[in-house]
Amino acid sequence: DPEGALREMTRVARPGAPVVVSDELPDLTERMIGHRIGLPGIDRWIVSQLMKLGDDFTDLVERHRHMDIAAIGRNVLSDCRYEVIWRGGGYLMVGHAP
Repeated sequence: DPEGALREMTRVARPGAPVVVSDELPDLTERMIGHRIGLPGIDRWIVSQLMKLGDDFTDLVERHRHMDIAAIGRNVLSDCRYEVIWRGGGYLMVGHAP
């Protein structure tokens, strides 16, 4: 529950405290080489086995690859700033606790 997690972060922070979240983009695997050449199973193997993140994590990533992180930030943080970082591989979201 990404929105619930962000709401909890703001709940426990002092009013006006900065809230910073940075992570990989939800559709990261769609940007990998296997998807580009039409073999997405390669990307799944890279994330699960080569990066040693496991099948459960890889399933979670694939289920939520279309999540709109910026919209979640705007729902919770009135002054949310969202930008793509890491050459398109990640994001940075900054706002303040109400």
